[in-house]
Amino acid sequence: MANIVKAHILGAEDGAVDAAGRSTQLPEDTWDYQKTGAKEPPYNLDALCVFLEINTWHYRCVKAKAVSTAGLGFDFVVPEGVKEAKPENKQVLKDFFNHPNDEMTWGEILENVLTDFEALGNGYFEVVRNRFGTGRPTAIYHVPAVTMRVRKDKKGFIQQRDNRMVYFRNFGSDPTDPDSFDPRDKDKPPEKRRLLNEVIHLKNYHPRSSYYGLPDFLPALRALIGNKKAGDFNITFFENNAVPQYAIIVKGGELARGTRKRIEEYFRTHIKGNAHKTLILEVVQEEGEQVDIEIKPLAVDIKDASFRMFRADNAEEIRVAHGVPGRLIGLSEKGGLGGAGEGETQQEIFKYHVIEPKQTRLEYRINNFLVKLGFGIEDWELRFKEIDVTDEAKVAEIIQKLVKLGVLTINEGRREMGQKPLEHPGADVPFMMTAMGPLSLDTLAQGGVRPPMVPADTGKALIDSLLTLQDVIREEIRKRADCHSPDGELSLTHPEGDGRW
Repeated sequence: MANIVKAHILGAEDGAVDAAGRSTQLPEDTWDYQKTGAKEPPYNLDALCVFLEINTWHYRCVKAKAVSTAGLGFDFVVPEGVKEAKPENKQVLKDFFNHPNDEMTWGEILENVLTDFEALGNGYFEVVRNRFGTGRPTAIYHVPAVTMRVRKDKKGFIQQRDNRMVYFRNFGSDPTDPDSFDPRDKDKPPEKRRLLNEVIHLKNYHPRSSYYGLPDFLPALRALIGNKKAGDFNITFFENNAVPQYAIIVKGGELARGTRKRIEEYFRTHIKGNAHKTLILEVVQEEGEQVDIEIKPLAVDIKDASFRMFRADNAEEIRVAHGVPGRLIGLSEKGGLGGAGEGETQQEIFKYHVIEPKQTRLEYRINNFLVKLGFGIEDWELRFKEIDVTDEAKVAEIIQKLVKLGVLTINEGRREMGQKPLEHPGADVPFMMTAMGPLSLDTLAQGGVRPPMVPADTGKALIDSLLTLQDVIREEIRKRADCHSPDGELSLTHPEGDGRW
């Protein structure tokens, strides 16, 4: 039995690169937590950021949730229980939020903070006041969450960029407290110590940490990594012009060192640059020798269909972890029939179970921290606009039924549909649709019926005629009541005596 005497690996490379020539390996955390006094997060925030760059579905889900939560606009409303709100307080809030700083709009700040929140589980607002740390806020900024860490003593935050550090204090902390100043100035005179700006920290609660939040997609982390590995494999495969891995088997001889290098150069360089280059191996053998060279592919079949299923399953898992409807990000749900009703149901679940709770938590932080504590305003609060998942055709059908049942008038139904009311007195009268046509509720209450629709003039004449006939019949009944039979019964015999009435 022949034995393998020597084995060489040609073309072995360390690391993975994408099509742009950048490393796709996940970065390491560069923080020195012992020196800075910051608390290490449960997961590498820099590595979590990378998934936004390399996974389409994850990026779309993060942006869809950020925009749906706070990107549809906002209003200022009077809180429940407030009887009289001051218009000047509303104007103060409008002026601030319409110009939160010189660099970004309030909508951009919110979208950036919520993108951090969905991608990393944490979001940060920096609030600026006067140099004494008192008075109303004068500006608010977004602080990139990947650059922020919580101090171990929970007395503030640390930002690190380009080996420079900046400290922040908790929002609402006493500006005269020693912990509200830069800890690096503790040995300086009080007048030279730097007062820290405040930060509002949003975190998505997770039992693993009381310092940091963790993102919703974390259970799908393996799916994200799997998609990354599959993408790296595909890029490497096509960079080699779809040539699979090969084993070069030499029987009865040994490749010279120079030959091995030439073969390696072919597979490493030439085959990548031009798919049509050919490798020629010449065997020179002595008389009586029998040398055989075989080039055998190790991966003969590329299971492209199963590979697509793997990526599709990963995309579905990522979507489900985020709680985003597939149609919102261009991905159809598996097993769905594609009906409109299915999409409406998914949108309603997304609105009521995913977005509205996030809006409620964000509104609480902004209103109780920034509006009440920062501005001292309690008669106005910020309210985000909701996603509109209304099916207008279904609403119109419901309103039509309510109008026919007399629950709504025609004008009330038009107002519900956003239409101008009709200037006709009948449009404000409730009616009920019956087998004889529409009847007003007053007519039904009297137990009467309405005559068929006739022209206005004819109808008035007919009504007058009926009223006159009603009076004649009543008078005739009264006269007949005076004519009784001998036994006291009312006589129904005609005066002519012929038995006709």
